[in-house]
Amino acid sequence: MFDLREHKGLIRRLVSEANQNDPNWKWSIKAINKTEARIFWSYLECGDQKPCFTIKLVEDEDGCLIYAKDEHGDNLNVEMVECVGLPSLNTPIEEAIKMMAYTIINTAHACY
Repeated sequence: MFDLREHKGLIRRLVSEANQNDPNWKWSIKAINKTEARIFWSYLECGDQKPCFTIKLVEDEDGCLIYAKDEHGDNLNVEMVECVGLPSLNTPIEEAIKMMAYTIINTAHACY
């Protein structure tokens, strides 16, 4: 039901802002598909490996969650985009994408 490709412009804008605000390292988008946006930060580059942060959508019959994941695939943040049983917990997809992008950017700056 949700598709990150429909929000490609928002994701590109958020990564572009991160790139403009980080004079020491380059931020870029490596891929955006239906359920995953892979965000590269040049500080993480090691040789041939190009690990990425990830914004990931996971949907099932109960609803949809969005995750921010670090370069190891560990969760940094999670938000409910749609909850079938408790719609009051829903976060609009654009707001949830912003939250995940800011989590990734802030984590990068705080930890590395």
